[in-house]
Amino acid sequence: MSTDKKVMMTFRITETERSVVQQYCDLTNRNQTDVFREFVRELAQRLSKQGISNPLL
Repeated sequence: MSTDKKVMMTFRITETERSVVQQYCDLTNRNQTDVFREFVRELAQRLSKQGISNPLL
């Protein structure tokens, strides 16, 4: 588990996008926080593959 300080992030998405996120959460039996954290980690891997340093890897 990371020792990084946790921060809250707020953003707007469409109702349709929210529905997609909720469907994915229901399907995988995970909460939105876990799903978004996974997405951020995947973004970090993409950056790494492009040779861009990032704090997660």
